Amino acid sequence: MNNMRYDSSKEYRNAKKMGERELLYWESRGRDGHLPSLENLLKDKSIVNETSLGIIEVPIKKIRGTFYDSRRSAFAKNFMPLLEEDTEFAIKWMNLFEAQQEEGIRDAIVAYEYLNKFYVVEGNKRASVLKYLDSPSIMANVKRLIPKYDEMDLNIRIYYEFLEFYEKTKINMIWFKREGGFKELEEILFDYIKKNNENADEFFRFFEKSIYWEFRKVYHELNGEKLPITTGEAFLYYLKKYGIEKYTSEKELRLRLKTVIKELEDIYFEEKKI
Repeated sequence: MNNMRYDSSKEYRNAKKMGERELLYWESRGRDGHLPSLENLLKDKSIVNETSLGIIEVPIKKIRGTFYDSRRSAFAKNFMPLLEEDTEFAIKWMNLFEAQQEEGIRDAIVAYEYLNKFYVVEGNKRASVLKYLDSPSIMANVKRLIPKYDEMDLNIRIYYEFLEFYEKTKINMIWFKREGGFKELEEILFDYIKKNNENADEFFRFFEKSIYWEFRKVYHELNGEKLPITTGEAFLYYLKKYGIEKYTSEKELRLRLKTVIKELEDIYFEEKKI
């Protein structure tokens, strides 16, 4: 009876078309359109520590690739499938799609985290299905690979800032492309906790899953992603302007974000004005 609500083979064909378009997009620009593999990315990289994070909730947008180089050809860069509909791979993908529709995918994937991006060791098809369905997050048993500190590498310096921030907050949905962002956000968070006598761990979970996620949803609905900054940067700007409020109506948030996006456009696109 449940099968009447959806056609998993039709959904697979649609996902495969999305993958083929993604593949063509990158290949037409002389780039590799298949899924990145961490095995390739780690060549000539120095890893100084590997630590287990246990089973955590991972933002689906941060699932960026597979671990094994041998798995990458089955997926396009956007994690959509590329293999034919009559393959065992496709049948398993469709079964997972049906399982998600009926009861949700419950088994955590296994992944490595490197530079705050996640690469799947086990569960590539689960990640693919949830990306196709635009799910916000996925449960994952994660091991973190920490690269050697490099003063000359901006990304490494920012990542080490993130590690300090994560150690104190366990927040991993927010990212900055400049130094200092995590320290600024940390100060705002702990100042709020102190002034409002909040339980830190409970507040951090609420902050990430409710305050930030609601901001992100509306920000993207208003096309904020067209700005040349991360959503985290826009969020920090918003917090500096309005402060932390546990409960803000969507109507009020939308009005505020229209103002924020306009102000950020003036800042970042000013040089393009005539």
